[in-house]
Amino acid sequence: MPLEEESVDVAVFCLSLMGTNFPDFLVEANRVLKPRGKLFVAEVLSRFQDVNEFVKLARKETGFKALKVTKLKDFFYLMIFEKREDADDLDRSDAFSKQLKPCLYKKR
Repeated sequence: MPLEEESVDVAVFCLSLMGTNFPDFLVEANRVLKPRGKLFVAEVLSRFQDVNEFVKLARKETGFKALKVTKLKDFFYLMIFEKREDADDLDRSDAFSKQLKPCLYKKR
């Protein structure tokens, strides 16, 4: 994004982690957020293999600490993260990119 580093207080990802390279999206959010900046994520419940593992790896690989994780009805997770570390200083693994299942759309 054409934003300066550490220039944003709050970022919102609403159904924004659809790409297979979603960890890159979180790393970019980390880059533009100020220290202790907040990241709000709303994502479809069915995409998560294990939401607890997702939250754990988000901290380890993108520098975001989960402040709150809640289920909205039976459809979405709402997560509030806080930037605690710069993502550039962290190691990345394939494990995190496998935490979300692909988006499948149903014909109705």
